[in-house]
Amino acid sequence: MTGLALHGFVSPDGWSAAAAPPARCAVVLGGVVALVSEAGDALDTPETAQAAALAHHALISAWHRQGPVLPVRLGTVFSSEAALQTALAPKAAQLRAALDALADKEEMVLTIVPAARPPDLPPPAAPAATGADWLRARKAVRDRGQARQTDRQQTLAGLQDALRAQGVASLAAPAPREGGSRWHLLIARDDGAGLDRWLAAQADRFDAAGLDLTLDGPWPPYRFAAEILEALDG
Repeated sequence: MTGLALHGFVSPDGWSAAAAPPARCAVVLGGVVALVSEAGDALDTPETAQAAALAHHALISAWHRQGPVLPVRLGTVFSSEAALQTALAPKAAQLRAALDALADKEEMVLTIVPAARPPDLPPPAAPAATGADWLRARKAVRDRGQARQTDRQQTLAGLQDALRAQGVASLAAPAPREGGSRWHLLIARDDGAGLDRWLAAQADRFDAAGLDLTLDGPWPPYRFAAEILEALDG
């Protein structure tokens, strides 16, 4: 792979060569500065892809600690600085608006999966005396499963409504497994601990629904930046 790898955008006000992470440079595009590096090896093996992802994340995280940063997808490469300027300079004002929109934000990832053992299941029924008894027992088991699934769906819908009421934006991601959910959450910078405490206060409801929650982060706003940038390209 040759050319320039684009990592993200920062404000010209925040750009300083002295403050930049090592071995990186910048291209000024009016209201934003593009963070670039020389493109390395092609991302065609697990080893090169992992190394590139770690380097990309380290760079974006370093800038995110210093101030606003608008990350782009890993593997965004331009053949030259001139090609980068041609493609991005006309979008500089929109990129600056996107950077400003995420300036005071960071991202958390909330993963919700069915608990390994659903809570409060009734004890096994006695052996059925007749075929009709067996059918009734089977229906009772099926009804309990459907009720549990409905409760989980209502719990998840209620959580989304509650997050929205808290001013937390969410984007769905592929579920980790059947019956689970994963959401990217956009929160104010340094509010991750507050979100964690708020979710902990809802623990009884999720335990009753047989759901386990895991909150990861905070991260730079990768998923929300991707959503904005995809809209610009569309």
